[in-house]
Amino acid sequence: METKTAIQGIKGSFHHAVAMNYFHQGVELEECLSFDALTNAVLDGKVQHAVMALENSIAGSIIPNYALIDRNDLSIIGEYNLTIHHNLMALEGQSIADLTEVHSHPMALLQCKAFFQAYPHIRLIEAADTADVARSISAENRKGIGAIAPKQAAEIYELNILAHSIQTIQDNVTRFVIIQKKSDVIENKQVNKASLKFILDHQRGSLAAVLNVMSDCLLNLTKIQSLPVIETPGKYAFFVDVTFDHLHQYEKARKILAIMALEFKNPWRIYHRQIMKTTTATRLESVKEYYFSKKLREVAGLIQAGKPVLNMGIGSPDLPPHPSVVEALQAGLSHPKAHMYQSYQGLPALREAMAGFYQRNYNVSLDPSSDILPLMGSKEGIMHISLAFLNKGDEVLIPNPGYPTYSSVTQLVEAIPVFYALSGDNDWQPDFSALEALDTSKIKLMWLNYPHMPTGAMAQTATFKRLIKWAKDNEILLVNDNPYSFILNDNPQSILSLPDAKEVCMELNSLSKSFNMAGWRVGILAGNQDNIQAVLKVKSNMDSGMFYGIQQGAIAALNTSNSWFDELNEVYQRRRSLVEELARLMHSTPDPDSVGMFVWAKLNDNSLSAEEFIDNILYKKDIFITPGTIFGSQGEGYIRFSLCVTEEQIQTAINRIKA
Repeated sequence: METKTAIQGIKGSFHHAVAMNYFHQGVELEECLSFDALTNAVLDGKVQHAVMALENSIAGSIIPNYALIDRNDLSIIGEYNLTIHHNLMALEGQSIADLTEVHSHPMALLQCKAFFQAYPHIRLIEAADTADVARSISAENRKGIGAIAPKQAAEIYELNILAHSIQTIQDNVTRFVIIQKKSDVIENKQVNKASLKFILDHQRGSLAAVLNVMSDCLLNLTKIQSLPVIETPGKYAFFVDVTFDHLHQYEKARKILAIMALEFKNPWRIYHRQIMKTTTATRLESVKEYYFSKKLREVAGLIQAGKPVLNMGIGSPDLPPHPSVVEALQAGLSHPKAHMYQSYQGLPALREAMAGFYQRNYNVSLDPSSDILPLMGSKEGIMHISLAFLNKGDEVLIPNPGYPTYSSVTQLVEAIPVFYALSGDNDWQPDFSALEALDTSKIKLMWLNYPHMPTGAMAQTATFKRLIKWAKDNEILLVNDNPYSFILNDNPQSILSLPDAKEVCMELNSLSKSFNMAGWRVGILAGNQDNIQAVLKVKSNMDSGMFYGIQQGAIAALNTSNSWFDELNEVYQRRRSLVEELARLMHSTPDPDSVGMFVWAKLNDNSLSAEEFIDNILYKKDIFITPGTIFGSQGEGYIRFSLCVTEEQIQTAINRIKA
């Protein structure tokens, strides 16, 4: 069924293009020569909807249209952002040299003025509508006259485009809105944007207070426009656009703002289902945005609103690397080959340093030429390994709780996650009776992570031995992700130190945590030659080598004496003692046996979920910690604290909880 819709202009106009793109089921057009006529068509019931331009990324807001919507109590139900391309067109057989005049809307002429500086023989003539000029040239066979209009107008009126996209600023977008009578029903499903109008008392801080409410309710301010209130000098009405993830966030803000404002109007609800964009791959439907990516935006919003939030959620080391590491980086910058492409396998000296590090600290012998592959962070190794070994439909064993990237990468490569449960009752070790009961015919790979994140549990040697035997029996590749073994841990351990491990195991390691080099992005992949070569096939098609200076810094780090870890752990131990006190004040019980740069604590009261608990702490005490549930269902009832904060900050958190 066609929707009867009013547009400003005629067929071939930008308004026409928006109507066709927004209403996929088709439209019956009501052509209007002005925005007043378009508004009247809606009010008189001639049409169900109308398309109205509201702002342009170059020219700014169309203020009269805001007033039309407000004065006539209309509702916005949708929007469409259209990239504007101005094309020069004329009759078939005409060239630019043949033109003496070009007619178009004043705004189009202004936006294309630079183009015509090369054609001083052409006069620019203002007209009411872009598409109407194209229509008249075609209907009246007007030779020597050109039009600036959308491509669609050339197609409809059979004109020849002489020059495409002649606008001076190429990134030119106009925001159109779909309007209807306020009395019509608006569906709330998919709603994620609202436009509001409010009038505030003329006093210092009144607008700031409103904006703080929006921020506290997690609304994202995308536009603010002020207009003077007629017959009330010095008083202004504010038109505001906000976006939100959930409707209840907006409803909460709306109720508060209705109390704060002298006048509050909410006639405009819109949703984004028609924004012009490239269709994403279906594989993205299988994964969600990383929790910390979303939550840190929320935390940043609170900080911008003036909240003194302490971030104790992220494991990003705040301490510097060893001075020799920075010196090696600086020295590397002056090397003649520093700025050239580097080997996909890294510098031989880097692989030798990695092999030496494994020999000294784990008693693992690795051939630098075949058993080691330097990575730009171990996180990329998760993707490279998955691409190298997994086919669509293969199954992958993933710890619950565990690092969320194991699951998301598995889904991105179209394999199937199979979660194996870890629990505190079993010291966060795999349940072998459950593993042995599995149908392993489709299981290709198993992710391990010891020392375990988020719990800080150490792998027992017996666990590694049983896993290696089980993997050999079932022809499954084990991959241990091992970035935490030197933080508050007296017994660093590698799965590759055990007999026969290299037959079925690979290990990821990282300089991020142990050497305070998270931003440098240096990781290690170790395993047998065949498996390393398989991953190298992927990696060599994904990057062009690690920056030379970073490799030199990594070599220096790997050759640092173990006194570095002793000094580092003295700091972490002092922080841990304070964090354990903080955890107990929050009525949770920290695990005294855990290692690594986090404290894993069990909530004593299960009346709130882990996520509800951390939101309470965030909004009432301005402290951000991590709920255990982001690592899997087995994390419910637990919270995680990072040790990557100063003792002073931890003490501040303690004082806030005590207050």
